[in-house]
Amino acid sequence: MPWEFMPALRLGIPPMARLLAPSFRPPARFAARGAALYATTLLLCITVTGAGLGLVTLQMAHRRLQRNLQLSAQTSMALQSGMDWTFWMVDSDPNWRTSVVSGQDYDLASVGLDQVTMRLEDTDGNLADDDTDPAVLTVTSVTQIAASGGQAVCTRRLRLTAAPAPHRALAFTVFSRDAVAFTGGVAVSGPVRAQGNITDDGTTALTAGASFETVTGNTISPGLQPVTFASSAMASPAPDLAFYTNQATLLASSSGGNFDVRDAAFTSTSSSQGAANANGVYWIDAGGQEVRLENVYVKGTLVITNTRGSDINFERPCRLEQGTLGYPVLLADAATGRIEFAFASGERLDETRANRDFNGDGDSADQVSPAISGLVWTRSASVILGNSGWDFTGCIIGSNIQVTGGVQLKRDATIRSRVVPGFTDGRLHIVRGTIAEVAVEP
Repeated sequence: MPWEFMPALRLGIPPMARLLAPSFRPPARFAARGAALYATTLLLCITVTGAGLGLVTLQMAHRRLQRNLQLSAQTSMALQSGMDWTFWMVDSDPNWRTSVVSGQDYDLASVGLDQVTMRLEDTDGNLADDDTDPAVLTVTSVTQIAASGGQAVCTRRLRLTAAPAPHRALAFTVFSRDAVAFTGGVAVSGPVRAQGNITDDGTTALTAGASFETVTGNTISPGLQPVTFASSAMASPAPDLAFYTNQATLLASSSGGNFDVRDAAFTSTSSSQGAANANGVYWIDAGGQEVRLENVYVKGTLVITNTRGSDINFERPCRLEQGTLGYPVLLADAATGRIEFAFASGERLDETRANRDFNGDGDSADQVSPAISGLVWTRSASVILGNSGWDFTGCIIGSNIQVTGGVQLKRDATIRSRVVPGFTDGRLHIVRGTIAEVAVEP
């Protein structure tokens, strides 16, 4: 029997001839299944293709991220190196304020920092005119690394403000370039620093705040406590007196033999010799003469120069007080001469006798006690604070300082934190909160 008449017919299976016939149409359920399979296959292809494209995009993004991170890290290192080099330069060159031009860009390639520039700026455009001025430091770095299609470039700029700190000598009530000697019942209530021996005669009264420091190899009298021995000498401030004389009013002598100033008062609002100096700065150009001051009141700054080795003597009662600008109350250069402050505690600046309103309270009837308060800088062979029982409050800097006759040495804690022209550490210190990255101009 032919195969098409086999019992399969009884099972409902169509003969092969009918399946192969052109007019054959599969049952509806077969068509639905085919369409679903096609759609599934197409969706799977789309999904796989999308996943592949996503992986490629992710890989490209990862490479860009790695490149950017590398650029950022290299640029940050370059900026840090630029800052470090600038501060090193300032620390190692005491004349950096005159050797660096304010606002000028300096290429640091010569010191191994390719494509890094540094700029220091003073707000008044002159770094050299005042050593207390802060400076704005700007460091710019341009970093390049190889990338597909060329070079990847990153430019960043960092800016900060830095300022000097007070000279370490201002932390002491007495700072001597050589020795210090106490005799005759001196009272000390502030720190004392010497580069030589510190001695006393056993009559020195010590109160809270007194301390004594010198360089190892020198001696400190046993009765002076507590003591510290430093490993090395401390450089003394060396102010440029021209900073002060350039803004000072020149004073005249009242006699021909010496340069004498008597019964006079000088402040920022009044002067016994003509118009007042608005800054309260007055200058004695001694012309080689001995300088003598009697019954003189100064609230501001007195500068004494050109003694050519002659002495400077503050005789009878004088009173020197710090002015409004916070400048030193006295800058006295006697070269190889001697500077002496000899005030008697019982004497007073007598306004009635001198016919002067010394303290500026509007009358001439007061009795003003002798005293010195503020920062005193001297250059001389020796300095003597003596006679009897007057107060010195502040910081005195000099050579071979002798204190005698019951003088009271008192500390002014504000001086050690004061930034005074000519009395800074000469360095730059970052001002907290000023570091910032700034936009780079296109």
